[in-house]
Amino acid sequence: MAKVGEHDTIDDISARKDEPVVTHANLPTDEEWYALYRTAAEFYGLKPWQWLDDRHLFGVWDEETRTIGYCSVMGALGEVYALGVYLGTRGYWGLQNLRRTAHDWAAQNDAYSHQYALLASFEARTDLSGEEITLIHRLGLRFRGRHAWPSFRFHEPGYMPTPLTAPQVRFLTRALRETITLAIAYRHQTAELMPQNGRLLVRKPGHEGREWETVWDAEPSPPAPPDNPIVVDEGLLHVAAKLPLISAVWEADIFYLPMAIGVPPERLVVPRAFLLLDHESGMILEAVLDEEHFFERVWHALIQTMRKIGGRPHSIWVRQTHVAHSLYGLTRPLGIELLQLSALPLMTEARRGLVESLRGPQSGG
Repeated sequence: MAKVGEHDTIDDISARKDEPVVTHANLPTDEEWYALYRTAAEFYGLKPWQWLDDRHLFGVWDEETRTIGYCSVMGALGEVYALGVYLGTRGYWGLQNLRRTAHDWAAQNDAYSHQYALLASFEARTDLSGEEITLIHRLGLRFRGRHAWPSFRFHEPGYMPTPLTAPQVRFLTRALRETITLAIAYRHQTAELMPQNGRLLVRKPGHEGREWETVWDAEPSPPAPPDNPIVVDEGLLHVAAKLPLISAVWEADIFYLPMAIGVPPERLVVPRAFLLLDHESGMILEAVLDEEHFFERVWHALIQTMRKIGGRPHSIWVRQTHVAHSLYGLTRPLGIELLQLSALPLMTEARRGLVESLRGPQSGG
């Protein structure tokens, strides 16, 4: 349990960045797709997950964006076979949060929802989209095996996974090639792929066009909190500040919902929800769905709940750092204690109920 302060760092889920969408201008050529599929097939044939696991992490320099992609090989547990390339500082710390997450339903869902990465995974043929099957046939490629069919997607918080742009195809091809080189070197004990004292092995192009070389770089610093001021009616804050402080404890959370909004070819947005409940009774006090000015609406809902109940809660409990940061600017001037805990079982059950209601009845017992 920790009190929340103004210097906590977060992965900003409020940002809706204008990431590249696949258009005719940046559509990969068949030659670029072919190179990616062939390199992925070589990676799959090598099966580096037989001697690498999630403890091994290394970087590959992206010459076009001039950032580092942090590579993690998946498959040691025999469940998912893939290479994840986590993009820049945002991707690196999203991966670290995924690794540190507690083994409960809410924490795992949140961690996966915040990944910022390129993913090359190997699936059953039936799991591929029609567009992927058409592309593979057009390229004259064939794959055999239960988990041998490559699939490539860009993952960004707040959006459904999307096909790759041409620059992403080129970088993922490079990342797969460098992973193959490093995996073979590690198996022959000529490379070290575990971070050492806060430093990671990174593959970069040599000076003046020379061959790629291996260097050790410091891990990126955690991202600073976003400077996105939340605007709320000063009159409402003044009214809330005059309410008495009561002994109530509330739980609050913000999370992505299992649904998508939008119409292709536009990127499909995954909406968020804010949930507020009373810790003693478990009663849901307020719910806010993702719309324009989401955080302003969250603050407004909190203040209106205080007015309806007739007092300010003594404490608000949260589990995620970004939620704490989103509420700190409201709780501090109102004298409300804000605590970040490792788990909130009541909130987890409330979230699970909301998610199951949105998914509807499931078939098969």
